[in-house]
Amino acid sequence: MLTKGLEAQDYVADWFKTSTWKRTYAEGIVPLRGAKFWPEGPEPPIIEPEIPDQPGRKKVTKADKKRKKGVNESPVKKKKLLKRIMHCGICGAANHNSRFHKKNPKK
Repeated sequence: MLTKGLEAQDYVADWFKTSTWKRTYAEGIVPLRGAKFWPEGPEPPIIEPEIPDQPGRKKVTKADKKRKKGVNESPVKKKKLLKRIMHCGICGAANHNSRFHKKNPKK
């Protein structure tokens, strides 16, 4: 193009010119409030294709591993966890640590 003295703008499609997009967006873009407000045309609706199963071994979740209880079986009983009792490093008393140790405890 340079050797023949041709203009590059003569070979650009009209869609890419500034004048085209200025005409397109001169009135602005009017937003819609959601999919139910989209205009419907005579075309048939688009149906999403089914997602095929991935090849390989299926993942087993924790719920799959759990044994299904019978109708007459009792529900799971939760055990109370034994919590560690904290002791103070200064006085050795239980239920507080050295951070919350009071110098003069109330008697």
